[in-house]
Amino acid sequence: NLYTQYMDQDFYSIKEFAAKLCVSHQTIRRAIRNGRISAFRVGSTDRSTFRIAHSELSRMGIVDLQKMINKLIQDGKTDLIKGE
Repeated sequence: NLYTQYMDQDFYSIKEFAAKLCVSHQTIRRAIRNGRISAFRVGSTDRSTFRIAHSELSRMGIVDLQKMINKLIQDGKTDLIKGE
C-alpha cells in the first residue's frame, strides 16, 4: 500500500521542493506532469495541490549532495563550495 510505503517520510509542497532544488515551482510542476517526479494529489478539485515525498530528493541524489555541502561548511572549506 502506498500510504505505508511513505508514512514515515516528510512531504514537501511544490514550492518547498522547488526551493530545495533551486528551481522554479513551474519546473517542478512540469516534472510532475512529465512523470520525472512522483507526487500525491491532495484534494479533488481543480485547485488541488501536490505533496512530494522526501524520498524523491534522495532518489535524485540531492540529499547526499546537501550532506556533502554541509560537511564542507562544517570543515571550513567554503572556498570549495564557492568555486574560489
